[in-house]
Amino acid sequence: MRDWWVLKSLRRSNSTGAHFVIFHAAIGRNIDEAILHEKIHDEGLNAELMRLAMERGDIAYEHEWQPISTLIEHISVVRVTTEAEVAYLDTLLLDMLQEHDFFLSEIEEDLATVIGGSWHDAK
Repeated sequence: MRDWWVLKSLRRSNSTGAHFVIFHAAIGRNIDEAILHEKIHDEGLNAELMRLAMERGDIAYEHEWQPISTLIEHISVVRVTTEAEVAYLDTLLLDMLQEHDFFLSEIEEDLATVIGGSWHDAK
């Protein structure tokens, strides 16, 4: 059985050096699988952003690409079963899930789903 996990991560902006906290909701059988799905999601996002930068002419070659941010650490990874548990961790993430009309009952559609990107200044 796969569950929803909320990942709270500390990241560093590669353009400014500023630290920020980001929340994702990921599906996984366990913590390790949820973290793996988040990593795969980030790699896919970075590949798409690099492709767009090349199309716009911002960069000419792949080796010129620098991802938007770098993971410093996972602050917490928490299994959640209710909207209230997500709201307790991050209300903006819950809003994203609700806007997409996507929550716990949708697990079977994509077993590696990651939703989110709610970010906050690191304190």
